[in-house]
Amino acid sequence: MKSGSTKILLIGLDAATFELIKPWASQGLLPVFRDLMKRGTYGFLESTIPPQTPPAWTSALTGKNPGKHNIFDFLKTGRGSYDLTPVNSTDRKTSAIWNILSRAGYKVGVFNVPMTFPPEDVNGFMLCGFLAPSVDCVYTSPGHLKKELLQNVKGYKASCSLGPLISGNEEAFLQDLYLYTEKQEEAALYLYDRYRPDFFMVGLFALDTLQHYFWRHMDKGHPLHDPEKSRKFGDAILKYYQRLDKLIKRLLEMVDEETVVSIISDHGAGPLHKELRANKYLESLGLLLRSKANYAGRIKAAALNKENMRRAVYRLKIGPFLARYFPEIVEAVKSWRPMLSRSYMLADVDWSKTKAYLISETGIRINLKGRDPAGIVEWGNEYETLRDYICRKLLDLRDPETGQHLIEQVYRREEIYSGDYVENAPDLVVLAHPPYVAKQKSRGELIGPPSVEGITRSGGHRPQGVFIMSGKNIKENNELCGAQITDITPTLLYLLGEAIPEDMDGKVLMEAFDDRMRSMRDVNYRPAEDDFREGDYQYTREEEEVVKKRLKGLGYID
Repeated sequence: MKSGSTKILLIGLDAATFELIKPWASQGLLPVFRDLMKRGTYGFLESTIPPQTPPAWTSALTGKNPGKHNIFDFLKTGRGSYDLTPVNSTDRKTSAIWNILSRAGYKVGVFNVPMTFPPEDVNGFMLCGFLAPSVDCVYTSPGHLKKELLQNVKGYKASCSLGPLISGNEEAFLQDLYLYTEKQEEAALYLYDRYRPDFFMVGLFALDTLQHYFWRHMDKGHPLHDPEKSRKFGDAILKYYQRLDKLIKRLLEMVDEETVVSIISDHGAGPLHKELRANKYLESLGLLLRSKANYAGRIKAAALNKENMRRAVYRLKIGPFLARYFPEIVEAVKSWRPMLSRSYMLADVDWSKTKAYLISETGIRINLKGRDPAGIVEWGNEYETLRDYICRKLLDLRDPETGQHLIEQVYRREEIYSGDYVENAPDLVVLAHPPYVAKQKSRGELIGPPSVEGITRSGGHRPQGVFIMSGKNIKENNELCGAQITDITPTLLYLLGEAIPEDMDGKVLMEAFDDRMRSMRDVNYRPAEDDFREGDYQYTREEEEVVKKRLKGLGYID
């Protein structure tokens, strides 16, 4: 350990929310959460815009907004291409806290944190989390750690399976979820005991998945609530929070009294009632057009995999007919990569006549001349006029059944981001009004129940995440206000007595520290480093398909 330094245990709970934690803790149902809050400081943690996993976790762990770290969403659009590919850790163009601490001489451990694949070399170890394709890839640094982990944690699971959910077997999903959690706990305890890092971050992602699909079972006021299923699954989310409560207790038992413990989430959670098929709406405005003659694209958009297409052609006995009159369809089926080889919701778009399209739950991209391959919108007045028009039209949208506005806010990218990478952000960022979500879909009704592969998605994200900190020099029983997700890294650096790079957007949460700490230590800043991260990892075809299939299963892409 670096001489004279405090140690840190940072626990990341994806989508944890005080809307559930506070009442359950006060009822004695979450004793570890309750005790940490009583013995420390806690408060809502305002997420990024949008409150999504990739930009939020990256902002928390760099202290910078997405315009500086370059992670805006799960997908990125390559310059000169309409292909959508998953982001990875090499897309992050600035240092994370583990890089800063490694350079300062601290021994760090990073376990299962989202957006860390491929792994980086650190002064310690890194085991990648969400968006690492599988245990078959290189997901550890140093490389030998993978073999060591698999030898010492039998049956280690890098992710829980979404297959049971997609097939409608919620009970099997829960069984796999608990097995996954058990192996994650076993791995975290092993790694800490084996390497004893000064800074140890443990990421726990599965809570987000559970809340996305089981919220309706808990929420009696949800329009998709089923009383019969609720009798079986109504307490599933509570029981899992209790399982995490016990896991956190195990983590606390392994650290000493010099270790400050912090729990954070990237965003909160809440009910999700309906989705807006945003590309269908853009199509109705004449801003997105589809090619009626693009047979190959339409086949790609409709089929689930090549094998299904072959079976359909065989059963319908139309192979010779297609080969003779529509050879492009045959070629499309032969060459098509399974699932989301690009992003099939855009496969049949006529780019020569399309002005705008939604690429994710939040990002609208304008089809610009000089930037996009077949761009038709001119920079300048036409671009700004179009953005104004889209903003107005989206903000005017109402649910015909309730009269409620569907969209809470539409931001121009420069309104919410700053830095060298703002140009890589979507041109417009759309925030749906809870309990709605905007989706890429362009088929079906304009507004309908949110679903993935026919399975109802009943929980969504909220901007208010969780911040808890407890330990030496931390104020007790203290609820703070105004914490931003970019404040996490500056606050932890201050706790360790390290100077804060002056280009960080976050502030030190001084209200979290007791009088003794604030009187003996000033906030020190240092010049920003030229820490541009070299490298541009490209997923293999197989890795990309695995990642996109997982994102689709979670409902983040269509």
